[in-house]
Amino acid sequence: MDTLILLLLLWLIRGLTLLLIASVLLPLIPTGKWWIRLWDFPKVQFLGIGLITLILLGMSAQNQQWDNLLTVNAIAVLLCCLWLLRRILPFTFIWPKEVQTAKTSEEPRIKTAIINLMYDNQSHEQAVEKLQHVDDDLLLLIEIDQPWHDQLNELKNQYKYHIQAIRSNGLGLALWSKHQIIDHHIEHLVFKDRASIFADIKLTNGQVIRYAGLHPTPPGLQDKKQDSRFDSWIRDAELIKIANRIQEDPTAHWLVAGDFNDVAWSHTTRLFKRISGLKDPRIGRRLLHSYHAQYWLMRYPLDHVFVSPSYKLHDLKRELTPGSDHFAIHVTLTLNDKVANEPTVSKMDKVESKERVKQGMKSARQREKQ
Repeated sequence: MDTLILLLLLWLIRGLTLLLIASVLLPLIPTGKWWIRLWDFPKVQFLGIGLITLILLGMSAQNQQWDNLLTVNAIAVLLCCLWLLRRILPFTFIWPKEVQTAKTSEEPRIKTAIINLMYDNQSHEQAVEKLQHVDDDLLLLIEIDQPWHDQLNELKNQYKYHIQAIRSNGLGLALWSKHQIIDHHIEHLVFKDRASIFADIKLTNGQVIRYAGLHPTPPGLQDKKQDSRFDSWIRDAELIKIANRIQEDPTAHWLVAGDFNDVAWSHTTRLFKRISGLKDPRIGRRLLHSYHAQYWLMRYPLDHVFVSPSYKLHDLKRELTPGSDHFAIHVTLTLNDKVANEPTVSKMDKVESKERVKQGMKSARQREKQ
């Protein structure tokens, strides 16, 4: 290999190695700064970069003597790949399932969907046409504004019960249900512009499930009132406050759904799971990327369904919503006889969760005053 090409290859390897080290270390920093928290997202992409770097190391080793620097490079890249793989492997078939698979005969089935409409969607007609064929029992509609609400009126008529916070600029949230909603309320847990929906829903066999739908503020979102971007504390606080509420009522059949604006493997999402005791139906099955629908190289699992141990899974899939930047997530569940125990939360998690809520509330109040 030409000396110049070999030199460029070595510098490329070093640059990629530093990038991989940053991808592992930066997310470990306990901060809410958006530009650090976004490093949580592309774990799959960084793993791909790591594998490419290992191939480049092999090519380099064939064309020059293996020295100490190459050895350090190889060890660093390998350790980074193993770290990233540890975050991703639970979302594959080789990992034990968190949510048991239901038998075909088990009823009643609970079909729920998360559909992010995207408020500035330019394909309204195609999206409406496709959504008319949706047959889920529970629809969580994200970014629903008045134009979307009006165009989906025919679909809405198929659902007898509605809880809605119709708003512009991507802040709308609605739950439409074919099952009876016996109690519900809309809350603004952290930020006044962001609604969360809570509902007690009665199934056809008389069982009652407790539903929570959410769409917290994404880190890095431009604050139109200020020349700055949102940190992650506001998002984290909402997730933790919901987890605390679930912990206070552990025997209920909880079903939590929404666009968390956080990935499945992040520290915050795993903290949410530990505090709430909820389970992820994707673990032991597959990683279901939901965003970005148009760019396959930049896809992350941002839309989630978490359930109590009292659920079994029939089906889990995603579908394209025309014009939206999110895939729709469809999950079919059934209840079993298992009763959840109150989750045991470590002292460290309790301290951290209180701090995150405190920071999030403080950040929200500061922005609301300005």
